[in-house]
Amino acid sequence: MHRSILGVRSVGVRLARRDGGNRPMFRVTLVCSGLPHTVGANEAADITREFAQQRRWHSRVSCTWEGTQLTLLAENDFDKTGLATLDEFRDCITAYVSDPGDSQVIASVSEIDNDNT
Repeated sequence: MHRSILGVRSVGVRLARRDGGNRPMFRVTLVCSGLPHTVGANEAADITREFAQQRRWHSRVSCTWEGTQLTLLAENDFDKTGLATLDEFRDCITAYVSDPGDSQVIASVSEIDNDNT
């Protein structure tokens, strides 16, 4: 069972679009803890590859294993709450982690500008 705790924090400015409008960019950080110790770098690499090949609407994606948790970093221009990225991350955890146990995901979202990318 996955549980989610969502904390949203917005900072920064909007990026200019070519048509003269403004488009916000968001950096989503998701941390999945409570995973079995058998999870590791291979699963993180699989999730990174999944986002790079199949979920290309995200940019600058990385997933890392930090001893007891998976951390996903992604940027996009549509997910100011982090819920869409959270849903995709949970799908990947289900696909690549054989027993996610009673894991939970904590999300943080920040609005970014060109200087923060």
